[in-house]
Amino acid sequence: PKSKAAVLARGELAAFYFNHGDVAGAVKLYEAGIAAAASGSLDAMGLEFALASALESIGKCSEAKPHYEKSFNSTQNAFMKLAQEGLVRCAK
Repeated sequence: PKSKAAVLARGELAAFYFNHGDVAGAVKLYEAGIAAAASGSLDAMGLEFALASALESIGKCSEAKPHYEKSFNSTQNAFMKLAQEGLVRCAK
């Protein structure tokens, strides 16, 4: 489903998976949430940032960078500083 509630539920479940060590499961759910979210929305950018963070946590900075860049370059400034910090970490 592509409803806002379904998108948010995927994000919450992904965060649960991530916080309990199932990063692969979290990544799949973040990706599904992004696919269902309205393009460029705050929800989508939050999921992009969370996906980038999950990928970075397992050493996949090259895969994380495009997601950090999307959240950094979005019109939703809520994630700009955090995404910038992630890009700096992944540049090392």
